[in-house]
Amino acid sequence: MIKPILVVVTLAALAGCDDGAKSPSKEQPVAAATVTPAEKVVAAKQLQLPDGSVLPLNGELLKQMNKPSDKGKSIINVVSFDASSHKAEGEISSELEKLGYSRRVVEEREGFLKVHYYKAKSPVIGGIYTDQDKESNGQEKTLTRLYWQES
Repeated sequence: MIKPILVVVTLAALAGCDDGAKSPSKEQPVAAATVTPAEKVVAAKQLQLPDGSVLPLNGELLKQMNKPSDKGKSIINVVSFDASSHKAEGEISSELEKLGYSRRVVEEREGFLKVHYYKAKSPVIGGIYTDQDKESNGQEKTLTRLYWQES
């Protein structure tokens, strides 16, 4: 009699452990910033810009963060591209130009590019493009941060 009850209790306990693996992980604040789960964002392959337009991405959106500041909040999007920093910036710049933005290079050096994108009545969008080490197959990689300030 005790063995069947013990088996049922053990199975119930094991079944309870499996539920945690099936449920999605909850969003966790990181250093007073809100991070959007990457799985949810990557599927979209686009960013909602501060003017309401949508920027299509030809890269992998790794994370989105909302950091509070004195002037509102900073929105920071981290994107990985399979290209050099100049090529990745060219793709972003081309798409933003179609949406009415103009660009100004703020800083440029080997493997690093910082650009501001401007549009009337919209916050400035900043882009920081940093070359990463090439993969073993020779593929270039760029880590990009697209950011702006919302009030």
